[in-house]
Amino acid sequence: MDLIGKILANRYEIIEEIGSGGMAVVFKARCKLLNRYVAIKILRPEFEKDNDFVRRFNVEAQAAASLSHTNIVSIYDVGNESGLHYIVMEYIEGESLKEYIDRNHKLEWRIAVEFAIQICKGIEQAHKNNIIHRDIKPHNVLMTADGVLKITDFGIARATAQSTMTAEDKAIGSVHYISPEQARGGYTDFRTDIYSLGIVLYEMLTGVVPFDNESAVSIAIKHLQEKPVPPREYNLAIPMAVENIVLKAIAKEVSLRYQTVTELLDELQNILSNPDYEIKPVVEEWTPPANIDKGATIKMEPIKRKFTPSHEEAPEKEIPEKEAPVKEEKKQIEEIDNTDYLPETDKKKEIDEVAVKVNKKKERNVILAAFGAGVALIVAMIIFIVNALGLGPFAENNTFKIKAQIPKVVGQLYDDVVEMYKNPNEQGYRFVFEIAETVEDPSVPEGTIVSQTPEEGLRKVEVVENKISVSDEDAPTDKVITIKVNVSRSGAEAEKDFVLDDYSNSKIDSVKKILDKENVQYEIEYEFSDETPEGYVIRQFPKAEKTLRPSDVLTLYVSEGPENAEDETTVEDPTENGGLKKGYLRVPGPSNKESALVEVKVGGKTVYSSTITNGTYNDITIKSENSGVVADVYYDGEYAMSYDVVLN
Repeated sequence: MDLIGKILANRYEIIEEIGSGGMAVVFKARCKLLNRYVAIKILRPEFEKDNDFVRRFNVEAQAAASLSHTNIVSIYDVGNESGLHYIVMEYIEGESLKEYIDRNHKLEWRIAVEFAIQICKGIEQAHKNNIIHRDIKPHNVLMTADGVLKITDFGIARATAQSTMTAEDKAIGSVHYISPEQARGGYTDFRTDIYSLGIVLYEMLTGVVPFDNESAVSIAIKHLQEKPVPPREYNLAIPMAVENIVLKAIAKEVSLRYQTVTELLDELQNILSNPDYEIKPVVEEWTPPANIDKGATIKMEPIKRKFTPSHEEAPEKEIPEKEAPVKEEKKQIEEIDNTDYLPETDKKKEIDEVAVKVNKKKERNVILAAFGAGVALIVAMIIFIVNALGLGPFAENNTFKIKAQIPKVVGQLYDDVVEMYKNPNEQGYRFVFEIAETVEDPSVPEGTIVSQTPEEGLRKVEVVENKISVSDEDAPTDKVITIKVNVSRSGAEAEKDFVLDDYSNSKIDSVKKILDKENVQYEIEYEFSDETPEGYVIRQFPKAEKTLRPSDVLTLYVSEGPENAEDETTVEDPTENGGLKKGYLRVPGPSNKESALVEVKVGGKTVYSSTITNGTYNDITIKSENSGVVADVYYDGEYAMSYDVVLN
């Protein structure tokens, strides 16, 4: 779409293309009237005569134009000129959330939750206006240079007051983020956006989407039938409460999800302020079943066929080997041809691909048959020799390859990893960790895994299937995936966990000395308090007897004294009685530490005592009959300086 230099509505000069989607192209433009940059979304020419797409395009403008919120891209104008349908919107100088995730892979959980909170706030505003987005995905979330997230592309949103999506409507959305009810073409409401946002949060935390495959149809079916891998299996740094939030948001049964985005927002804000905030996990009753552009918005017919789990399917009659390819081809082609949710062009493409694959199988079977008898004879001889030598039983170990999600174990202690993965996962596979080499690495504690093969992520790996007891034909099978690791044999002293004491009503300076000695990370928040003296701890988080890991941070809340205390402290020279004159002294906080107990003495007697923080000061008033006094200042009991105070 070559529109560079074109001026729309005698106002918007198109400068460059900055984005492209399934139904529109986005350009950067300059508004000549207001002398500012804007983004203009222009409907693709092939859809200009498609009334459905034009309607959806106009719905986007009407829906989004009614919204005004920090976390939603603003719509300025809409128009149609020379057959070009366009929307003028706020120009965001930055990147999409998808680009940010791809660049950073896994996000630190607090950052991911903060981002999700911003998206929630934008969706909340839309829902308050009876608008469902229905295509929430990281590609449709833009990030400004200062980290503000803004939702865009209300291309398939509609006002719920006007209509609802039923089973007769098209299932529209991005397949990796589509809700189960959208995938099956059923009724959708506000909770469909909650599901999609849950998928986005899952991806921010783990770096992967929960359901993936080379086929769009397969991914949609996974949303309907397959249980997601818990996020903590990819990233152990995720708090359990955050994982429970994600799994509740992406529950397949809508009644088990958060019922409003406000509920989800409240939980996210609670967990951000209190990582120990408890959230009960959602228990969902379900039965497991047996290369596309991940970011593309797709248009799908509802999945009307009923899929049944593999263990409930009726056993098929055994097919003779020579007939199997023909029947397999016929079965696959019929399944593709009967699907409602693929365009005709895609159906033909997939049918052709199946035919090619089956023809190759036929050719291979002919070749195999030619020397099959010879191979059978050789195998029989091998079996005889192996058993004769007492090395049998033959074929007790089977090796095959699968795509599996390999966990990240680098940076963890080898013994901890072995214990953590000693049991099979939900797919029935067990990870076995073999030490390939021990290496010198003074930067990490001894016994720490410094590298692994294969690396973390979705990898094609070899699985060895062993009978646990070869004497019992019905014995369970142990499916093993081996990960080879290099482990440090001498390194830095490991940081230890620390059990917290109760520091309430303790002097902050004393507490800091204890924590510094134990290398505990902490931060201090100051509050006014009528009960707790200034400079003493009011409370702490986490509470006493909790165990802090080396990466955890303790928060101490310290008293600043009463909120309504007078700003000035009035003292008198104790050696004088009447006819008093008045003078002022500004006492600064310490310059070489965060805070100190500051004492002022006149005539050898303490007349002022208070904790003052670095960079601040307190003003005191001194009264005396004399025209001047000497005020000595002490920090934490040590003499610091003297002031000559003039009184009049």
